[in-house]
Amino acid sequence: MVKKTFIINGVTRNILVDENETLATFLRERLLLTGCKIGCGEGHCGACNVIVNGKVTRSCLTKLGKIKDGAEMALYQILAGGLMLGAFFMATDYVTSPVSNPGRIIMGVGCGLLLFVIRAFASYPEGCSFAILFMNVATPLIDKFTASKPFGEVKKHG
Repeated sequence: MVKKTFIINGVTRNILVDENETLATFLRERLLLTGCKIGCGEGHCGACNVIVNGKVTRSCLTKLGKIKDGAEMALYQILAGGLMLGAFFMATDYVTSPVSNPGRIIMGVGCGLLLFVIRAFASYPEGCSFAILFMNVATPLIDKFTASKPFGEVKKHG
């Protein structure tokens, strides 16, 4: 075990590290920073990418012994994966999104909560598509409880 200092997301941390441990395992299991994912474990998928001293590093392949003391690391969890694609194109699809504005708000909040749960507690490198699919299944129920009711009398013709 070696004592090293890392600056992770702007926070300075003095930590005892095992030099043979991978950066991804260290970030996820020891520091509980789940923004770094372990997808394929071979560096091909890019889910493990972390910015170390301004350079993109595949953290599932990088041993802590190769990282210099005082290194700056940044994890960009918000923009990771297919979040932007899902937020702008998949979740706003007219066929599967709720009809009313309150229903759309409920779907957005539900997608956000499910995405958080999937990314924080599951081992999937991507959770946006799953969150949207789960909320799409709930759309008829959301529409049932948030549909606006017509005012006035319905006239019959004839």
